[in-house]
Amino acid sequence: MMKKNIIALALFMLFIGLSSMPAIATFPQTHKPWEDKEKWEEILQKQLTSVNGTSSEEKIEKRLAELEEKFNKTQEKIREKWRLTKKIYREVKIKHSFYGSIDYDNGYAVGDFIKFTLNESTGEIFAYTLNRDGNLTVFDFVSFNRSSTEDRLSTHGSVLIYDGGNKIIRVYDNPTGLLKLFAKKNITVTLDVSSNLNLSETRHNILSISGEKLNGKIILRAPSNENHSFSINDNTITAKLSKGDSILFLAEPVRDFTVNASKWQEYENKTLQGIAKGHVGARIMVQLRHVAEVQNRSHIMTYSDLRVNCSVKTGKVVVNVSSNESGKTIIIDVDNSTFNVTKLDKLKVLLDNKNIEMASNYSDVLDPTNDNGKPEYLIVIGSNGVEVLVSVPKFSPHTIVITEPTEEGVSLTKRTPGFTFIVLVTALTLLLALYCRREKVR
Repeated sequence: MMKKNIIALALFMLFIGLSSMPAIATFPQTHKPWEDKEKWEEILQKQLTSVNGTSSEEKIEKRLAELEEKFNKTQEKIREKWRLTKKIYREVKIKHSFYGSIDYDNGYAVGDFIKFTLNESTGEIFAYTLNRDGNLTVFDFVSFNRSSTEDRLSTHGSVLIYDGGNKIIRVYDNPTGLLKLFAKKNITVTLDVSSNLNLSETRHNILSISGEKLNGKIILRAPSNENHSFSINDNTITAKLSKGDSILFLAEPVRDFTVNASKWQEYENKTLQGIAKGHVGARIMVQLRHVAEVQNRSHIMTYSDLRVNCSVKTGKVVVNVSSNESGKTIIIDVDNSTFNVTKLDKLKVLLDNKNIEMASNYSDVLDPTNDNGKPEYLIVIGSNGVEVLVSVPKFSPHTIVITEPTEEGVSLTKRTPGFTFIVLVTALTLLLALYCRREKVR
């Protein structure tokens, strides 16, 4: 009897011990990919209604379960980054970062400024969200009328590239949250804009998108046919793209993530307009602050058919650019760790090793067509760095060089290698000649 009591007591103590242990020690811990489940349910309900003509709680719960399962199969570092976007935002804001880094696994993409999910078999994007001291969903759903024929995906620092065979998606992890959809074949794109945002048409190929914490543009670039335009029904945008056409979404960045010039908002507005008109070809962000790796010192966004690369070292930025299109303006944002901040107004800007004239103002330099084929540049100084704009009216391969000014009055010894040695030899020769002459006189 005593033996049975002892066994019963041992089993009871074992049960108590197990039940008091943390759940993670007994069962795998799961995490939810959403902060606001109701928001994701609302998005899915809209999607299921538009696709199937009906919706049900059962279908939504099944889809949420699938998303949750995929999330819990992603790498831990991505799940952690996905959950801590608010904390990350505050950290990069303190650093005045111009761009971040993007990670991807199992359908989940997350950077310092953006996050979303991607269906690799179709190219569909779900909940394209900006991180702005809280999650701001811009597009509930981005879809295509044709599934992908390929599914090649890669990330390079702050850029994610998805090649679906018939379309290419490029996502840039920076404060503008640039989303670029490029048609490799004729294709129809549908963008379901979040219900708390407002759309207004400014031109046939430009939509303004606005709301709390957001002011941006959705731009249709159609070199194949300038008459292409958007079709809008409530907050759903539909665009038929021919091969070579593209759609761009860009947000006005938060001030702390710009060079922070005195007229930053006016300049950012003009930049968006310049991109929409096709005048601005690329924007390059250079950052030596808090960046150890050489390959991550620059972040390149192209808005049209340009090929751009950039090399950076302290005191010098070199940009190589070529294009098949007409003239473009190139914008280069440089943080205040790259150049000597006391000499920013004296920076030297060269195009193909030649001096070029300074533009009269910001609007002037953003228009590469208004100066009789002459290139121009402009320097804008802010508390977080400097912005250099170069207007290139005609295109072939070009090289832009931005350097600190050379010191005035530099001695010849610094300019001519071996000069000191020559002077020394000459002086010794003269002294020897004088000595010999004195000896003869004696």
